[in-house]
Amino acid sequence: MNTLELEPIKGLYLFGGGNHVIRLAEKARDLGLEVTIITSPRHAAASATHDQTFFSLMNQNGFPIYVL
Repeated sequence: MNTLELEPIKGLYLFGGGNHVIRLAEKARDLGLEVTIITSPRHAAASATHDQTFFSLMNQNGFPIYVL
């Protein structure tokens, strides 16, 4: 039987937006992963808090975020 050995995971790419991506990004970073977010213009402009968009919140928290 053949086996595949992989190196430890160092990073995580998240696609989308909303509270689930925010929580998952924070948890993954707490676990030591490098998190990158890829989102749409609609998700980037969506409200994440009463005064911040999803893009501004994730950017403020130091996550690399790309809008495609």
